[in-house]
Amino acid sequence: MKKGISVLLTGILMISLTACRGDVSQEIPKRYEKLESYTATVSVTVTGNKGESVYRMQQSYRAPDSYRLEVLEPKNLAGTVTVMTGQTLWFQSGDTPAIPMERAGLEESTDFLFPVEFMNSYLAQNADQEITENADGIVRLKAPVLGNSRYRFSRSLEIDATSLLPKKMMTYDQDGNEVLRVEFLDFDFNAELDESVFSP
Repeated sequence: MKKGISVLLTGILMISLTACRGDVSQEIPKRYEKLESYTATVSVTVTGNKGESVYRMQQSYRAPDSYRLEVLEPKNLAGTVTVMTGQTLWFQSGDTPAIPMERAGLEESTDFLFPVEFMNSYLAQNADQEITENADGIVRLKAPVLGNSRYRFSRSLEIDATSLLPKKMMTYDQDGNEVLRVEFLDFDFNAELDESVFSP
């Protein structure tokens, strides 16, 4: 009798998880196709030959192609700001004047730090076969990195199944080692952003 109940409960749990996964896999594209803007505080961990470097940053995004990244920590880099709008990139450090640069060739800097770029790539590749949900209600999307870099070979994005907000985004090398992690400490979906946010 106990064995029968256990089997029944296991079956119900599996059906529930499968149904939930199906709903979430449909809701995620709908939610992110409506993403017009956001702000987020993130912790970025870069892993290299000499160990890990951790940065705390503030991200701002406005569709279709405006990005702002400001370093909050470490203290010696605090106030370093990068603004990308269209094909123009502005870089400012401390009280120095903003320096304009051409964005061409620098697109991948947004690809690995901003979740909107991951989602655009993921949805364009129709990579829905790479979706899993764990017992904690975290959905993980996986997608290859376009191109042939052995240092940035694949990516994954973890999303809370209830709020549909991003939690972590990781980039892996060809051997499966994590080389970049972006942890979202807060995330304001479709935030109201003043025009000055994306001005140098």
